[in-house]
Formats: sequence, structure tokens, C-alpha cells
Amino acid sequence: MGSEKQLNISGVSRNAIGIYTFFLVFSFCYMLTCPFGFNLLLEPANFLQSFFQMLASVWGKHVFHLSGNTNYRLVSDSSGAYIHLLNLSIISGVLTMILIKRQYISVYAINCFEIIIRYYLALMLFIYGFNKVFKYQFYFPEPNVLYTPLGQLSKDILFWSAIGSSYSYSVFAGLMEIIPAILLLFKRTYLLGAIIAFAVMLNVSAINFSFDISVKIFSLFLLLLCMILIAPHFKRLYFLFIYNRDITSNSNGYFNFWRIKGLFKIIAIGAILFESLYPYYSSEILNGDKRIKPNYFGAYKIVEMKSQEDSSSVKPYEWNHLFFHSRYYLIVEDRDHHFSDYSYEQLKSGNIAIGGELIQMQEHKNELILNGKIGNKKVVIRMKKINESYLPLYRDGFHWTSDSP
Repeated sequence: MGSEKQLNISGVSRNAIGIYTFFLVFSFCYMLTCPFGFNLLLEPANFLQSFFQMLASVWGKHVFHLSGNTNYRLVSDSSGAYIHLLNLSIISGVLTMILIKRQYISVYAINCFEIIIRYYLALMLFIYGFNKVFKYQFYFPEPNVLYTPLGQLSKDILFWSAIGSSYSYSVFAGLMEIIPAILLLFKRTYLLGAIIAFAVMLNVSAINFSFDISVKIFSLFLLLLCMILIAPHFKRLYFLFIYNRDITSNSNGYFNFWRIKGLFKIIAIGAILFESLYPYYSSEILNGDKRIKPNYFGAYKIVEMKSQEDSSSVKPYEWNHLFFHSRYYLIVEDRDHHFSDYSYEQLKSGNIAIGGELIQMQEHKNELILNGKIGNKKVVIRMKKINESYLPLYRDGFHWTSDSP
């Protein structure tokens, strides 16, 4: 058997190579089968996910006996995604045994896997990083959130709102993802990029678990990719940081690094940057908080509420506030601070429609009058828009000292 197909690497056991190969294969399978939703890049997962969703549903129904309303879509934290991880582990284990036993795995094949992982991780860090820099991920709290009592906010909304209220921190958090993404693209700096990315993704994973944010699986997967890139260098890093001495090494980790030729590398980096920046280029808005809002966007205090059936005032008013969300939701808050939301369509006439029902909107002096059916109630509502600018959260002040006014 030729030396190219041999994995006789000094100082590395066959078991270690087998484990490392398993995680390489597992990562590659995950990238192939779990769609992310790119704007421009082709995703093989778009063609493969239906099969693996069906496979996950078979496991869920006949092995785990899950209920009929179980979500088998391959999205992070769904029941189907957890079953899919089990399926990928089995598939990856079988493929790894075949590759090792038949010596189909080579140094060059491992290097190719590592390059794919580097570029995929860089792409994800660019996407999430630019999302934060341009403030599309952590946006300023919506009107309904601003007037929800703190104790009634879920942990994920509370975290999202706190981070979204600070433009400077959102930019900083984004740069902490963009910097390692840049470093990952180049041979001389990719290890430093992987170490920084590991620290960043460890923090992101802790946040997702601590605040119950539903991208736990995907953040752990990105953390795994960082560990895969660092693992071949662990011994050298251990001696450097623990014993403060370097180990002479004639290779980048366990394996000699295979170089990507110039043209392919330029195309790959260009595609990554174009995919990452395209949403902001196409929208021409570089600050998500400044996106165009719906006509009636904001919070409204109900002044009077009447039933259409008998025109009598509802006393006490069943509803306290109405909120128009930036993503075209009308949100109702009742007297007990319970919220109900209704997706609506903005009509050219200035009116809105909820579930096909026309709702007339009329501005009269300083009030907004709503006339139509919301949920199962036909109502006429007079309301006044609340000026949110007085809220402390809108103040962008900065104090060097604690005794500043």
C-alpha cells in the first residue's frame, strides 16, 4: 500500500487518528445534511434534508414513541435535530471504520476535511459577526417588550433586549467573531483564529444554555469545529502554556497542511464574504435599528374601547395597550398583562387586514381610531401613541464616574 494511504504518524496512536477521523466525518455529514439558509451559496442539505427528516421521524415514532406533534425538521434544538445527531453518529462511525480498515483515509484527505471545516467555520462567524455589527441580530427592543414588566419577560427575550439596547456592545461582539473568521482563512494564522473562535463560541454556548436560546445544538457544533482545528496542536499548546517552552515541530499539528491553490482560495474567500455581506448590500441599510417600520409602529395606550355589536363601552376596558411590531404583528395587552399577537397586512389605503378581515384605521387629532375585528372581538378603539423617547433605555449616555448626573 502506498505511503499516501498510510496513516503512520509519529507520536499519534491509531485510536487517536480514528477518533479524530470520526469527528471530521461527523462534521462533514452535519454540514451536508443540516440546512442553514444561505442567500447565494448552494446547500446540498436542501436536497438531502427531506430524506433525513423522514429517517428521524421513523426513529421518533417507532423507537422513541414520540407524540404526533413532534417537530422533525432539522432545525437547531428540535426533537428531529437531536435524533438526527444520533443518526449522523451511527453513519459517521460506520464510515470511519470503513475508511480506517480499508486505509482509504490519507493525510491529504484529512487535510481536505480540515480546510472545509476552516472555511465553513469562518463563513458562520462572518455571518453572525456582520449580523451583530450591522445590528440585524440584536435589535432594539420592540414596543411591546418595552412595556412588559421585567418579571414577565422570558430569559431569551430579556437577554436579547439587553444586548439590543447597546449599539456599541453589539458591534464589539460582532468584531470578536469577525476577527477569528479572518484569521481562519490563512495558513499562518488559522490556529490563532481557532483558539479565539473557541473562546467566543464557548461563551455563546454558555449564553444559549443559560438564557434558554434555541440554537444550542448549532452553537455546540461550531464549538466542536473549533476543537477539531485545535486538537492536532494540543500537545504543542500544552507545553507552551503550562511549561512555557515550545516543541520543535516540522508540521502544522499532526498532519502536513495541504495548500489551496491561489485561484481556488480567492474564489472561496470571495464567496464567503459575498454570502456574509449580501443581506446588508441588498437592503442598503447598515443599521438594523434604522430599517423602515410599518405605518403605525409603536406603543398605544387605549383611551376608549367599544363593542361594535351594541356600541356600549367595555368597562373596565378589557385591553390596556396595543403595540404595532416592526415585523407586522399587532400585539394586544390585557389588564392582567397577558399578550396576544396577530399577524397583519399593511394595505395601501392605510388600513390593515388581520386574517382577511379589514380593519379601518383613522387618525383624528392626536388619536388613532381602530375599527374592526381582532381575534373574536369586533371593537372600536380610540388610542393615543406613547412617546417612548422618555424611557431611560433610549438615553445613550455614558458616565466615566458613578457620581455623574
